[in-house]
Amino acid sequence: MTKSITFLTVLAISAGLVAAAPPQSAGPSPAEQKEGFKPLFDGKTLTGWTSRAAVPGPARGNAPAPAARPAAKWAVENGELVAVKGSGGGHLVTSQPYGDFTLRLDFWADPEANSGIFLRSPETGAINSNVAYEVNIFDPHEQWPTGSVNNVQKTSAKGTPNTAGKWNTYEMTAQGDHLIIVLNGQKTVDANAKRLPRGLIALQAPAMGTVKFRNIRVKTL
Repeated sequence: MTKSITFLTVLAISAGLVAAAPPQSAGPSPAEQKEGFKPLFDGKTLTGWTSRAAVPGPARGNAPAPAARPAAKWAVENGELVAVKGSGGGHLVTSQPYGDFTLRLDFWADPEANSGIFLRSPETGAINSNVAYEVNIFDPHEQWPTGSVNNVQKTSAKGTPNTAGKWNTYEMTAQGDHLIIVLNGQKTVDANAKRLPRGLIALQAPAMGTVKFRNIRVKTL
């Protein structure tokens, strides 16, 4: 009887350890691979990505020009890309530009984190919503809540987004001047806007809070 209990206890502990194992970046599924999706993040290293500091904006009125912040540090934890708190600002950008493509990824942000994914970002200079498609991640934003593309179109989803503190999925397609955003399976943006025809994919480091990304994959169109 004692041996049986011990054996069952070991099994239960083992099962618990397996269940508690941290999620890993799975990358493209077999079906996605057949569609042409390729991983942009290997789940282990920052290969293919570079941290880039934000470019300070101009001085306003009599106020001094904003001070430059160092480029944020990024870490890989449990198969996830994480912006290190308080390490700086700016973006984590891909090493190569993309023109027409579909990007899929998972994101997690706490309520404080104001972040986003920038599509077709310039390879030099400032990265912002005037020169790139900024797919926002910040539920309480009054004008551009999560699911919106800043300065292009507000999310069509009704009510306040509820993405903070849990994993969510974005699918973003840029083809010519046409942009489609799908958040957790629901289309939130279908718009046309002029931005760069080609550029980098950039993940924004928030000034406060925590943001994480995983399962980043892309298909060129």
